Amino acid sequence: MPPVDLNIAVLVDLVVFGVCSFVLISTQTLRHSHPAVIYLAFHALVISFRAHAVNGGAKTFLSGIPGLDAVSPGEIGRAVLIADIALIAATVGWVTAGRGNTNRILTTQPPDEQPPVFTYRPLQFKYILTVAAVAMPIGLFTLAKYGSLPGSPVTSISTSSYSTLAVTWPGLVLLAFIYFHGFRPALVIPLVGYLAFTAIQGFDRFRLVIPVILLCQIYLDRRGRRWPGKAMLALLAIMVLVFFPLKEIGLGVIQGQNVATIAANAETSITDALGGRNADQAVLDELAVTVSGAQETGATLWGRPYLNVLVLPVPKQWWPGKPGLADYLNTISQPRRPLAQIGGVTTLPGDLYLNFRIPGLVLCMFLLARLSGRLCYAAYRYPYLSLNRFCYLLLAANFIQIFRDGLISVPVFLLVNMMPLMAIALLHLLGPPARVVDGDAATLKPRGSTRSSR
Repeated sequence: MPPVDLNIAVLVDLVVFGVCSFVLISTQTLRHSHPAVIYLAFHALVISFRAHAVNGGAKTFLSGIPGLDAVSPGEIGRAVLIADIALIAATVGWVTAGRGNTNRILTTQPPDEQPPVFTYRPLQFKYILTVAAVAMPIGLFTLAKYGSLPGSPVTSISTSSYSTLAVTWPGLVLLAFIYFHGFRPALVIPLVGYLAFTAIQGFDRFRLVIPVILLCQIYLDRRGRRWPGKAMLALLAIMVLVFFPLKEIGLGVIQGQNVATIAANAETSITDALGGRNADQAVLDELAVTVSGAQETGATLWGRPYLNVLVLPVPKQWWPGKPGLADYLNTISQPRRPLAQIGGVTTLPGDLYLNFRIPGLVLCMFLLARLSGRLCYAAYRYPYLSLNRFCYLLLAANFIQIFRDGLISVPVFLLVNMMPLMAIALLHLLGPPARVVDGDAATLKPRGSTRSSR
């Protein structure tokens, strides 16, 4: 596919996004955790908004760096159209997945019919407590060792991911407690403290973003709400804006900079973000580099990079030459565009394009959307305090990372970065057989919750 005029691409994207949104809203019973809702938000922020900014004159990826070739508007236009193709294929998948589904927890049957009989594994606090007894002490120790306090030297992160893996465990354990017991002050206050401490570390912002997303989803599902209210939407909007200067804020706090300097740097970063000029908004540009690199090198990977997940548990110290999860970027990296060395991302459409080209991109986006849609509808047929719903929300909280980084993020962020929560799910699967419930599952809801259709 040759480069595409950016003006045309922006116009086509506006039409495609509008039509896909209309089709999904009018034909599906959506909710906050449905993959289509999260993907539409991702596409709007990462693809549409950035394309409009570049079309308005924002500098592109690698601009102004000696010896490197900046991404051209034509390459951006081509990347936008590929992202639109992915959105269309995904929309078809979500629509077909939603046929015959009302996306409600089981409704009461008519009087002349037998009540529904279904099985599920209810969440049991003993399993949560078992995982917490192991994960919390290890997590607190790791957090104390590798975390940095204001005014202290920035702690060097170990070269082994095993050493720092447990940094997130205290927060994940508290989230599991909140999922089961609700938003009790004794749980919320330490979680807020943990998130604040994580926010000022100045690296790996996903350790803050994903727990906040999961926390919002828990809050909404405990109250039976399909959509967040105005207050939560405002909070999420603030979080999106704060995400951009979070590294600078964190390092400024740790290094003891004065409040005025930190605020000025944050203001500059947010102003750039509102204009689509922040460096973190170059994800579309990196998709463009991925597509150009694949075409220039002729590389089609056919899913081989996904096999590197199999050696992920092997410590790097034991196997210095172990294949890395991002090694495939070396295939398309060039001296004038060193995507691998910069630590770039491909996005899910770019990942699928690099592996399978346009036909594979269309087929995979359709299948992934259909699968994720069916998982969503299935999860909401079960009570809130069921293993089914618990596992789905763990997946839904990571959708944004999967859409940003590609399929390799599924095992990395679910099995590795959310290890304590996945351990809780595994203990339930190894536990007693599923519970059988006769009648209306909608009555099986967490204590103290309210049910609303909002």
